[in-house]
Formats: sequence, structure tokens, C-alpha cells
Amino acid sequence: PAVEILDQGGEKIVISHNANVPEAMAQIIADSGIKQYVIAERMGLTAQQLTDMLANRRIIKAKDIQHFLGQQRQRDK
Repeated sequence: PAVEILDQGGEKIVISHNANVPEAMAQIIADSGIKQYVIAERMGLTAQQLTDMLANRRIIKAKDIQHFLGQQRQRDK
């Protein structure tokens, strides 16, 4: 089943399979206007680790997605 996430502008980002996860994360980061290294630090990662995830050089685990979404929620408060 597909998962729909709303980006900052209210646009839907649809994740229908694993290959869409890095693309969706990159789009959310771009829309947020926050530097990628800041998001990485908030997730408990190095900037290089997040870059590797977004470039499909590192496996994105469920906990990584939870941390990513958690830091997005913190920013929205």
C-alpha cells in the first residue's frame, strides 16, 4: 500500500515502494528550507550519513524514518 505525506506546501508526496523513500525525504528537506546538515544532526546522524541515505548508498531503516519525521514535527511546533 502507498503512504501519502503532506509536504510544507500541502502537496502530497506518495511513497509507493522503497525506492521512493529517499526522493520523498529529499523533497521534504528541500521544501523545509532547513540545511541538510541541521536535519542530520537532529536525526542523530552525520551529514554524510544522511547524504548517503538520500543517494541510495545507505539503507534507510524504519528508525531513520521515525527520527526524520520526528524532527519534522519538532520544527513544526
